[in-house]
Amino acid sequence: MIDEMIKSIMSYPNGTSLKIFWEKQSLELIGTIDTVYESCNCLDEDDPNYMDYYACAMKVTKVNKASGDYDKKIGDLVEISIINCPDKIELLNDQVIWSKNAKNNYRK
Repeated sequence: MIDEMIKSIMSYPNGTSLKIFWEKQSLELIGTIDTVYESCNCLDEDDPNYMDYYACAMKVTKVNKASGDYDKKIGDLVEISIINCPDKIELLNDQVIWSKNAKNNYRK
């Protein structure tokens, strides 16, 4: 099943620029939507903790803020998913398209 965050991202075409925020890691990136794909947590399918999920590969175009241990640079791909879930995603005009704390997320 596709989660609300990925549904929100999928409502925009590949190449759309987004601002992505992880508050705990003091990380803010700008990136473009590269592709959405199905993934898993790499456990055996028989494992009770096995999980399928959808993810979005974002190509980093700018690092606005990063903690000292963040190693991604412009041009790298970052996976956005329930495994690496940001706190908030915005368009470049500051319109929020998804927020972890929102009751109703903002799809266009």
